[in-house]
Amino acid sequence: RPSVIHIIPRLGGAKAGEAASTVQVGEGFVFHIANSYQEQEGETTRIIIDAVRSSGSSGWPRNKYGKVGFNYRKDNPLGGNAPSKNLRRYALQTTAATNAFLALESDTENERDIKFPGVNATYFGRQHRYVYACGFGLSSTIECVVKYDMELGTETKWSFPTNNFVAEPVFSPASGGSGAEDDGYVICLVYNGKTRNSELYILDAQNIEEGPVCRIVLRYHVPFSLHCQWVDTFWGPVEADAQEDEPSEPGQVQDAAPESASV
Repeated sequence: RPSVIHIIPRLGGAKAGEAASTVQVGEGFVFHIANSYQEQEGETTRIIIDAVRSSGSSGWPRNKYGKVGFNYRKDNPLGGNAPSKNLRRYALQTTAATNAFLALESDTENERDIKFPGVNATYFGRQHRYVYACGFGLSSTIECVVKYDMELGTETKWSFPTNNFVAEPVFSPASGGSGAEDDGYVICLVYNGKTRNSELYILDAQNIEEGPVCRIVLRYHVPFSLHCQWVDTFWGPVEADAQEDEPSEPGQVQDAAPESASV
């Protein structure tokens, strides 16, 4: 059965006060939206939505009895039971003559399973070119960070070493940079399953495939989280007698990146 996208006019916008409209699209469940924006060309209006679409009518897989739920010890993640989670671009269009949105046939979908898509936060609600996300590997765990070029339809990635578990990647703009959309860094909080410590990986957003430019090994593990956001101000407590210590292991800042694993 088809899924439905609801379009609600913004308060204070040109169509404020008008009734909401709906558009039917292919079956799928959306947990995470990377970004959306509106294009205007004469009397034609387009809404572009980049989102992670899970196959089926639910974001959760179903067990062999048809009920929502998934047991990784009993169910094979690679056997077709787990739903696919792909980056899809939805394109909706309307004209002054029709005054109704229709889904264009040109919506595209990438094959790689991903989670936690995001963009440079200064492009929220504006036309963007790049999307960053966590990518799944053959073991059905998040194993790499992926950068999508939505203009060229290409992807680049860097794979983390084995037994590393990745949280949502966050884009941080470069201080004093050129202002280009991808001029900055992609930051990932990673749990190292071998050392049982968390690590902070910092990658050059323009050269994701080259791996991290810096890796910071923490002295402890950070409880695994779902979502992250970059802020340029530290909001935590400041100790009056805090002193800078020489980095030690763990807790060491490392410039060299560990060897990448393949996905």
